[in-house]
Amino acid sequence: MLIYRYLLAYRARFIKQETEALIISGRGAAELGEGIHYLVTTFRKVIPTKKLIPMTIRQSVIANKLKAGQGLRHVQAFAGHRQPSSTEAYRTNNLEVLRTAVAKCHPLK
Repeated sequence: MLIYRYLLAYRARFIKQETEALIISGRGAAELGEGIHYLVTTFRKVIPTKKLIPMTIRQSVIANKLKAGQGLRHVQAFAGHRQPSSTEAYRTNNLEVLRTAVAKCHPLK
């Protein structure tokens, strides 16, 4: 919800030049590297049960796009991976979902 609120209410106020960057600094330019790490560290308190770092957020977004059924090539381009195998590594095997389905349909009792 924080990012959604940022996109709707604040991002347009900060932009001073045309950019596709998600996070805009107070100076109106794309926020990169250390600035994003600082923001993630600052908001870590909002979700204390998760270990938030920029890399885990990136990995989560890529995995969720694949899980939602977006094509491998589309997600590969989104993530900036050169090799499809790099993107393929983010696919989860949903082992727990399969175990639940098997237990429900074929109980071992």
